[in-house]
Amino acid sequence: VSNYQYGGILKTAKETVSRPANLTPLLSNHSRAIWYVLDEEQGDLSSIRAERGPGNKSWIRAVTFSVLEKILNDPAIRNSKGMFISPFTAQSHAVANLFTKWQLTSWESSTVHSQQGTETDIVVFDTVNAGSYGWPYEEWKRLVNVALSRAREAVIVLASRSEMDEPYLKPLRSLLTASRLEDGGQSLQWQKVSATADNLLKIANHGPADLNVVSETKPNYETIAAAPLDLGKQFGERKTMKPVLSRDQQRIANLSLDGKPRLVRGVAGSGKSIVLCTWLAKTVKRMEGNQPLCIWAVYANRSLHKLLRQSVESAWADLWKDSLYDAPDFPWENVSLLHVKDVLAGLLPDASLSMDAFEFDYDRAAEEFLRRQDSATILPRCSALFIDEAQDMGPSMLKLLLSLVQRSDTEDANSKPAHIFYDNAQNIYGRKTPKWSDFGIDMRGRSTIMRENFRSTNAIAELAVNTLHRLVDPDRRDDQNELMSMGLIEKTEINGQTWLKVRFNQVDGPKPFFRCYDRRTEEINAIANHLVQLIRTEGVSPSDICVIYNGKHVVQLLESILKPTLSQIGVELSIQTNRPFERQSNTLVITTSHSYKGYESEVVIIPCVDQFVAAEGKVLANNLYVAMTRARSLLCLYASYECGAASRRIVETISSCVDTLNATPEVDMTTSIQDDLNDILDQIGTQHRAWLIDLWKRFAIRQEPIVDDEGHLLAQPLFWFKNDNVRVACFPLTRGDGAAVDRLRQFEILCINPGDRVV
Repeated sequence: VSNYQYGGILKTAKETVSRPANLTPLLSNHSRAIWYVLDEEQGDLSSIRAERGPGNKSWIRAVTFSVLEKILNDPAIRNSKGMFISPFTAQSHAVANLFTKWQLTSWESSTVHSQQGTETDIVVFDTVNAGSYGWPYEEWKRLVNVALSRAREAVIVLASRSEMDEPYLKPLRSLLTASRLEDGGQSLQWQKVSATADNLLKIANHGPADLNVVSETKPNYETIAAAPLDLGKQFGERKTMKPVLSRDQQRIANLSLDGKPRLVRGVAGSGKSIVLCTWLAKTVKRMEGNQPLCIWAVYANRSLHKLLRQSVESAWADLWKDSLYDAPDFPWENVSLLHVKDVLAGLLPDASLSMDAFEFDYDRAAEEFLRRQDSATILPRCSALFIDEAQDMGPSMLKLLLSLVQRSDTEDANSKPAHIFYDNAQNIYGRKTPKWSDFGIDMRGRSTIMRENFRSTNAIAELAVNTLHRLVDPDRRDDQNELMSMGLIEKTEINGQTWLKVRFNQVDGPKPFFRCYDRRTEEINAIANHLVQLIRTEGVSPSDICVIYNGKHVVQLLESILKPTLSQIGVELSIQTNRPFERQSNTLVITTSHSYKGYESEVVIIPCVDQFVAAEGKVLANNLYVAMTRARSLLCLYASYECGAASRRIVETISSCVDTLNATPEVDMTTSIQDDLNDILDQIGTQHRAWLIDLWKRFAIRQEPIVDDEGHLLAQPLFWFKNDNVRVACFPLTRGDGAAVDRLRQFEILCINPGDRVV
């Protein structure tokens, strides 16, 4: 307790040191401060995870009951004065009923909140759901401190390895003995275990999107793969490579943060989260001397909380890598990672509103709040703000968040350090596109676009982009049109079919495939067989596969067919949504596109793709785009013909796109217009893109030397064209040689510089 909460300054009283310890040998011969590593218990991973309690309230954890039975099997512990403590009411009530059933008179069960001021000989503290972010960092630390300090003689903490990675539990790793109880023949005995998973090797420095990727040392599921070219081997070898930031990522990450707003947009997989976490860490370091310091990072996907926290800590450590000293612990007491709903829940009561009335419509809740309370009168809540996936917030929610940021200069309305990360192609909630000037901030010259996809293969990116383009309404293609104007997407034709060629990704890989079946059960059985083949034959780790679905009826069907099939080869099917992901080497996760935003997987399988349809028959094109762009290497799409009009449109669109993607293109010996454009822009600067495109549309651009009638060389411009029979030549730099310019004029050749107006 002293080392955990008080910096080691507390001293044990002399009378306590001399007090005889009346402990059972089961504890005195092993340790008086134990971390019971729940991952080591037999059974499915799901048993160590928390689930909602009765009435969908609070949290309970099933594995606790069998662990308590083991601990209390020792007669001396059973007859000791003991207390079971949990932060969650449902768990403490369930254990209290268990103690009554077992007729335990010297043990009691209670919540942490109700035990302040009490003490007992032995405390069993069950974290239950330490991945819950219902309490802020400091409150969690207080709860843990209260629970541990109730013990006079011994404490046993029940937690999984992933829970012990939480910032408020992590300091305990070095203070507790990681153990589990095993059958020693005549009695149970404590066995020390590893504080980290033996069958998982985490690869460091993968960047935020890869922090949940693992590579196995020994699979604990059935596989016969052995060939070096098996997919699993290829994935494993790639994970050993240390990714390096691209020049564009490094440039943006190194931008000077001057206390004013910044907007970062980018294609899916471009590394926006890397930049966010780097900027946040740099802001904390820069503002550490400011007191009080309160920095917020707000997000809309609860599953991202743990990933963001790990990414921030990794970025913080990188800031100190060239220092003579080790990086200090990240000051989480000054930083809050907040789900947008939690922000609203804290604000709405000020306007006599409740989040219950709005459910998941955050933008409408913010709109009603601002209708009742002028944004100009709202007191600031944070010194700096970071907004992830801002496209999911909506204009009113963004306006409310920006009103909560303290100005760094009271005289400058644009001095709010708000950092907004945005990708409208992933706008799965259909929020309106904001107009930043309406929020009182000026983004001119403060907006950056990340231009390269580092996640998916080119084939996956092109399929996703073309599917989105064909499924969304024409008036919602502004972002794709902008990417076209920037040369990141090129409109071409392949065998007579219009095709958007992706130029923000150059990574080769297997083509995505699409299968459609007459009946839904045939489709799901085909997916089951495919998964077995990937795992057993190709050696792909289940943790490298993610199944992304849409619709509750879909997940029920998947569970009923896939779960028994996969269990036969030792693979656990785990449905996880709206919370940080937990997985072992044999865990195959099923989730939604909402929950998997910000994550990626080597293999993504999308079952029942025809069901990406809302209740009113609207095609969920952006949700499907998000699901498709989670795949790094292999994308597999499945559907059935048992569907309505909207579903048929999805099936026909994907089928047509896959056919075009797989078609053998006609041989084109000419270079692409975009290639020519980019070659010139490399020399004159991308700031002249609009100017160059305008010329390209109006004139026949030639990229060749200019010669006289006798074939003598006159000039070698970047390009030239004819304007009313006058040859106009563009050179990369202002021509300083007046004689050369005059000579060209003698031949009626006009010299221009990049950006010059051409009538």
